[in-house]
Amino acid sequence: MRAICRTGASSVELRDIPVPAATPNHVVIKTTACGINAGDKAWLAGLFPEIPASLRDVCGACASGVVIATGKGVPSRYLGRKIAVYRSLKASSDCLGVWSEFARIHYLNTALLPEDVDEADYSASLVNAVSAHVFLDQVVRAGHRAVVCTAGTSATGRSLLGACHARNIPIISIVRTEAGKALLSRFAAVHVLATADGEFDPKLQELCAELGATAVFDGVGGALAGRVAMAMPPGSTIYCYGFLAGGEPLAFHSSLLLMRSLTFISFSVLRPLVRDKETLNRLLAGVEEIIAMPQFRTVTGRTFGFETVAEALAWQSPDCGRAVLKP
Repeated sequence: MRAICRTGASSVELRDIPVPAATPNHVVIKTTACGINAGDKAWLAGLFPEIPASLRDVCGACASGVVIATGKGVPSRYLGRKIAVYRSLKASSDCLGVWSEFARIHYLNTALLPEDVDEADYSASLVNAVSAHVFLDQVVRAGHRAVVCTAGTSATGRSLLGACHARNIPIISIVRTEAGKALLSRFAAVHVLATADGEFDPKLQELCAELGATAVFDGVGGALAGRVAMAMPPGSTIYCYGFLAGGEPLAFHSSLLLMRSLTFISFSVLRPLVRDKETLNRLLAGVEEIIAMPQFRTVTGRTFGFETVAEALAWQSPDCGRAVLKP
């Protein structure tokens, strides 16, 4: 079978490798589609050395497909089912990564999809669904009642919107333009603010006070994170998840910390998880209950064949679409 394998820093090649057989606690899937995430590019660049490579250095964290074989210990409900995959939830030395025609994955790295959906629509969905689910668990335990999300049109931003709707948690989604507001209106967003609006800052401050929003899910960083921090009520926490602003520095006056008692902490979907069987089963069951919501579907910007993976890795979406690989 064909598989995309890592050969060095930010370097891959298409190889022919054996089709895997099922092993204990693992499923073999026939891959339908593989979404390329920012994390995939970071891993290829060597920025995530703590994440072990899969067997034969097959790349990829996310995909969707159909289970064609199961090993001992895998519940019988998995065989023949459509699934979404996020291979980083459960570490496994038997993993044969997902950018391949057939993949072998620990079953606790998968979520069962409804039978009536097209699994290709979930090629990069599970990582975002899990991120949203874990984040809300964390902030609810911390006593927050409403959240602010920067990068509102991103895949994770849309997933957080869906998870908040499912749990009746108010969310303020931040976008750049009126076009972003129009996009989120398709996903039933209620509170959306555009940074291009000249009244963005006072509107955000007013809406945070009205809803009691004291938690920020920040995937942007830089100047926007500073602007959002200035609008937050006292005692708020900014959870730093991404850096779409690139090298742009985060700057704010120290009085924000002194007078408003703001907290900046990092958030990682993997860090807070105790990756035992019971915890992951509970997490994945919660995700499976809501993953059919439209906010969790992967928005495909452009589809690439395995033979054009280099082009796919270099492609930049003009909007919120994602590069998707298909065998």
